[in-house]
Amino acid sequence: MNKDQVKGTAEKVKDKANEAMGKVTADTGQQIKGQVQGAARRRRSP
Repeated sequence: MNKDQVKGTAEKVKDKANEAMGKVTADTGQQIKGQVQGAARRRRSP
């Protein structure tokens, strides 16, 4: 894995963690934050 792949994987984990934490704590804002970050990341990737 190169540095960019590691960075991308870390961002995916962060997005999923935000979304999961929102579900666990019933915090809709946190859940949406994870979803939006994931969607933005997917849109940026080639």
